[in-house]
Amino acid sequence: IIITRPRVRPFNLKWLRRYDYINPSAAFIRTSLIREGFFIDNSITHFGDWEWYLRMATAGKKFYFLNEKLCYFRCHPHSKIATLSKEESKKQRLIISRRYDIPYWRIKFWDDFLLPWYNRFFNLQHLLHIWNWSEILKRSKKILLRSLKIM
Repeated sequence: IIITRPRVRPFNLKWLRRYDYINPSAAFIRTSLIREGFFIDNSITHFGDWEWYLRMATAGKKFYFLNEKLCYFRCHPHSKIATLSKEESKKQRLIISRRYDIPYWRIKFWDDFLLPWYNRFFNLQHLLHIWNWSEILKRSKKILLRSLKIM
């Protein structure tokens, strides 16, 4: 899947504490931050960029928002995040939860429940924008079928 539209918002620490909404492929940092010791923590293998942004934000570093497409992001079934086990995901989320005093239930609730619905809404909104009705019907059917399986 290639997503050609950005789902972006201006920087907000409150939102960053909910989930990692900054695409690491489109993030640029100043070399002075590296010189100051803001390295990615290699012990966090799947949510390292989120932890890194939280660390910089809590240290008072400024983030700037550029409302332009800077990259394309491709997901595939064999990607690192797609193959992440539930146990490893929980372990990594707990590290971030403890380091930044974010209740674990809030991270889990956002990632496992709210974010999928939020993404579905934006996917549908994007499809409505391009007026591709056959694609809208296909995706709506998939969402409905998935929802029925959950019940």
